[in-house]
Amino acid sequence: MRTIQFALLLAVLAGTASADDDFWFADAEQAQRLAEHRRLPLLIHFSGMNCPHCVAMERTVFADRSVQSRLREVIAVHLNRDVDLEYSRRFGVTHVPADVIIHTNGRIEKQVGRKDKDAYLRLLSRLLAEQDSELSRVVELPRAGVTISGQSAGTAMQTAEEQGRPTADAELFNQQTPGLQGYCPVSLSQLDQLVPGSKTHSVIRDGIRYYFASSKMREEFLNAPRRNLPECLGCDPVILTRELRAIPGDPTFRVRFDGRLWLFTSEKTRAEFLSSPLRFSTVRSALRSKGLHTIQ
Repeated sequence: MRTIQFALLLAVLAGTASADDDFWFADAEQAQRLAEHRRLPLLIHFSGMNCPHCVAMERTVFADRSVQSRLREVIAVHLNRDVDLEYSRRFGVTHVPADVIIHTNGRIEKQVGRKDKDAYLRLLSRLLAEQDSELSRVVELPRAGVTISGQSAGTAMQTAEEQGRPTADAELFNQQTPGLQGYCPVSLSQLDQLVPGSKTHSVIRDGIRYYFASSKMREEFLNAPRRNLPECLGCDPVILTRELRAIPGDPTFRVRFDGRLWLFTSEKTRAEFLSSPLRFSTVRSALRSKGLHTIQ
């Protein structure tokens, strides 16, 4: 059986089993290194001792499931100004609650003061938009022998790379196994239906080729790729957590938990996930296409 291994970067943080904080990255240094490596924004929320506004945000903002769901989609850390002194000094945090955002261009933004749920959701939506602009490495999938503007696929890719545009690795064009076993991601995520995709409607994202049931479905994906893909690039979170191996799940074995879609390699790992979803749904992974290879 063919499996896909993602080799270059795999950061897994299982955190704790507590439902109160599983949406925060547990290690600030590791989260910052991951954000820098992937060129993604980093959110650091500071609270403090004897801070009634901080307590209020814990109860009214971070206890909200919609906020928790969004926090799980970004790289976010919760620190205490009075304990994590190195970070407090580094970012000049003297008043709390405060949020520090390190943007992908290196700009540091600091917001001080209590936010309500809607304000925090707007902040997270802005970060997700910035994150998606970095993660959305989508290119058209050339068919074998097809030229692009008089160039071969390889030449076109090289030209795009020289111009700084996102490209897929050359090896991916020879990859025979499509993402989600060829099923349409949008039909699966929005309709919970296994609808075979068509090779005439295809894109590559994060180094994985996806087929779509129609051009409309393809456009829907391009407008919101993260919303239409399973977690962990479709890899089995149980195996990812337990063995640090990224193995694509079978769309037949799927679960929607906390608004997110998870795929599994078998009914056994699916059942294991359902027996302890908080343990496995807190997995944080960064998988990139370079270094993607198949093994027998």
